[in-house]
Amino acid sequence: MGIGTKADLAVFEPNSIRVRMTLKDGVIVYREGEAVPPQAIDCAPPSRMKLADYTLNDLRIEATGSTIHVIGVREGTLLSEHLVQPARIENGYLAADCGRDILHTFVFDRYYGRKAYGCGFVKGFGLKAGAMGTTYAHDSHNLIIVGATLDDILTVLDALKKGNGGMALAQRGRLVEHIPMPFYGMLSHLGVAEFLKKETRMRRCLKTMGVPLANPFFQMSFLSLPVIPALRLTTRGLFDVTRRRYIPVSSE
Repeated sequence: MGIGTKADLAVFEPNSIRVRMTLKDGVIVYREGEAVPPQAIDCAPPSRMKLADYTLNDLRIEATGSTIHVIGVREGTLLSEHLVQPARIENGYLAADCGRDILHTFVFDRYYGRKAYGCGFVKGFGLKAGAMGTTYAHDSHNLIIVGATLDDILTVLDALKKGNGGMALAQRGRLVEHIPMPFYGMLSHLGVAEFLKKETRMRRCLKTMGVPLANPFFQMSFLSLPVIPALRLTTRGLFDVTRRRYIPVSSE
């Protein structure tokens, strides 16, 4: 390290991972024993998501059968169920059925700017209306949305695209809450107090929207991880983990 270069350093206790001091740009921002309030980051994000433009027509799923394959989500486990349910069909297209807790779910590619996405249905989120989405999604961290209507799904999609990622809620075509994560879609620039305030509001909104899960965003972030049985969703479509193959959304 030469004279004049910026020093970003963490000083650890010998033979331990306990941090004694942290320097940012050569300035001490934390010293053990001193109370240093966390600050928001005020700088431009290092990268932008490459997300294609979508319309409602792009999101409509044509019905090719009378049944659908559904990802079953349960509290307290990352294992999912592979459910087969009667399809709800409107004007030839598959539709969500909030009465049976069957919701749309999409995984959008956010790296290449192409119209590449997987679509399917999920049960267990309990949404009575609206949509929720995130770019914090293991392992590929593509953009995942679960929702009752395509209008709200598109609202969440547009909000996350404009904000370069994060977590968002929409209802009746209106953005309800958004926690921006402009750094790679996984890290927020907000200070701790503001972040926690938004997160608290988001949790309250989710309860009023009918979600029973203790941490629905945590559950949603694993919907696209195709190594945990039984059924997952990637940008290529529904993946049957047990049989190790992609399957159609609907079938006879």
